[in-house]
Amino acid sequence: MADYVQTVSGHAIIPAHGGPDNFANVDGLAWTDQQGLGELDGKRFRIRGGKSIDFYVPITNPAIFGGVRLKADYAAVTFSLPPTALLIAFQVIDRTTPVFSRDGLAVTGNFRRVWVENSNAFILSENMEVQGALAIKVTILSGAETDITFTGAGIRFHN
Repeated sequence: MADYVQTVSGHAIIPAHGGPDNFANVDGLAWTDQQGLGELDGKRFRIRGGKSIDFYVPITNPAIFGGVRLKADYAAVTFSLPPTALLIAFQVIDRTTPVFSRDGLAVTGNFRRVWVENSNAFILSENMEVQGALAIKVTILSGAETDITFTGAGIRFHN
């Protein structure tokens, strides 16, 4: 089997903790401090200043395809962050086990449609066998109240 990439829309992004302590309502719309605002190209959140928020992206993937256990070797999340917000950590989780982590990042900018290695996309171990459903966790740090938009995420698989 050749490589294949499983992607999800930014609409699938969920914050670890919603609510008015971490988020303000987007465009004044009630309940968007709980779940963000779904838009045409993804989901927008308004993070309060001085907050570090974890977001999760579930990836629906087979663990075994054609009788062969798959391996994952590349993962990315697409987003747009203004200069007042930073992507500071990126992690891939296999069921409940972290299998890849990159901390100490300071990434901001428009990555809505591109995967840029070591910015919003990361090489995983070539031989990382997939045991179950994968998820990506990203941590965003906001220096001031600001809108961020997630447009998607994906993981590349091979046998």
